[in-house]
Amino acid sequence: MKKRVFENAIIKDRVMLVESSNETGGAYTLIEVQLQPGSGNQLHYHTKLAKKFTAIKGELALDMGRQQLRLQAGESILVAPDRLHRFYNPSGQPIIFQ
Repeated sequence: MKKRVFENAIIKDRVMLVESSNETGGAYTLIEVQLQPGSGNQLHYHTKLAKKFTAIKGELALDMGRQQLRLQAGESILVAPDRLHRFYNPSGQPIIFQ
């Protein structure tokens, strides 16, 4: 399978599409993200989509509502639909998560 990698040329974050919803019969989409130090996104939510975050390398920070979480390599959490959340990298090293 051809690797599908997307990179933000300015902040150097990388996203690799591992499996698309077309490839899984609509069951899920799996991406792997390499997040640079200080990068992340804003609080947001999805009305119909649950998201599972799994830390692969480094520490992934997540805010869910008022909760602040830190996932270590191998740890996962599921964010239910309609739940405010954001992910970010507070460390000085790149992190990888799915």
